[in-house]
Amino acid sequence: MMKYKIIIIAISVLAILAGCKKDEIDIYNGNTYIYFDREGEDVQEYSFAFHPGIDLDTVPLIVKLIGYPTDYDREIGLVINESKTTADAADYWLPSEFVLRAGSHIDSIPLVLYKSEKLKESKFTLYLEIKDSEELRSGPVPNCFAQIVFSDMLAKPDWWDEVVVTNFLGKYSDEKYRLFIEATGIADLTGMSESAMRAYALIFRDFLKKGREEGKEFVDESGDPITVPEGLYT
Repeated sequence: MMKYKIIIIAISVLAILAGCKKDEIDIYNGNTYIYFDREGEDVQEYSFAFHPGIDLDTVPLIVKLIGYPTDYDREIGLVINESKTTADAADYWLPSEFVLRAGSHIDSIPLVLYKSEKLKESKFTLYLEIKDSEELRSGPVPNCFAQIVFSDMLAKPDWWDEVVVTNFLGKYSDEKYRLFIEATGIADLTGMSESAMRAYALIFRDFLKKGREEGKEFVDESGDPITVPEGLYT
C-alpha cells in the first residue's frame, strides 16, 4: 500500500511541475521564443562620467533564442514603451528593424546613447518591450522588457571610504571623482591593494600638478580647490 502511495505522489509532483513549465512557456509546440538575457527588473545603468572623452557610446542589448535557429534573419517584435520612457528620441539611436540573425541562438541589438549637458543633471530611462512577431514569440515574462537608465552623473562609490579619504584621495566630490577617472582611466578601486591605490593616487596628484602648471583651475562643486593628501607621497 505504501508503494502505491509513493507512486501516486511522484506522479502528482511530475504533473504539477509539468503544469508550471507550461504556464511559463511551452517549448514543445513548434514555436520559437526570444527574450532579453537579463530580467527587466535588473536595471541596466550607463553613465558617460565613467567614459571621459566620448560623446556617444553603444550599449549592446543581448537577446537569446528558445528553439532552433534558421538560415535566414527573423524579425524581433521590439517596441518602445513611451509611457515609461523619459528619454527623448534625440538621446539615443536604435536600428529601424530588429532581427535575430541567421544561425544565431544569441544576438545583440545596438543601442547608441548620446551625451548631452542635461545628462549631468538627471537620469533618463529607455523602456523596451519584446512583443510577438510573425516568427518569434515573446519569451519568459520577466525577460521580455528592458530598462536602460543613462546619465553623465557620478555618485560616491562604496570604496571611497575613510581609509581612501585619509591616505590616498582626500575628501570626495563628484568633480574630483570625474577628474580621477580622466587622469587614471580607472573608476573602481574595489579590492585593490593599498600599494595599487597609492600608485593611482600618485598619478592623480601629478595630473593635478601638471594641469595647474598649465594654468588650469581644478575646483569642486563648492568652489574649493581639488587636492590629495600630498604630504603622504613625498
